[in-house]
Amino acid sequence: MVVIFVATRAAGDPAVLNLPADASRADIEAARRRIGTDSIYIVQFGIFLRDIATFEFGRSIVYREPVTDLIGDRFIASLKLQLA
Repeated sequence: MVVIFVATRAAGDPAVLNLPADASRADIEAARRRIGTDSIYIVQFGIFLRDIATFEFGRSIVYREPVTDLIGDRFIASLKLQLA
């Protein structure tokens, strides 16, 4: 779990990566609050563990849909590939 958490943070700030290059500081701060990266890492990690335990993965930053829906939509296709 620690490796996954660190790997997701190592790529950079998701708020900055998913906003246009000319985004204002206020836009970046609002995005950080929305996706939960405005807290210190230990708080983020606690939320990360809680969300995994409750299968609440939030909303996709890219697609802006619930992650569980995205996983569910792709699960059958993935299962078919594994069985083949």
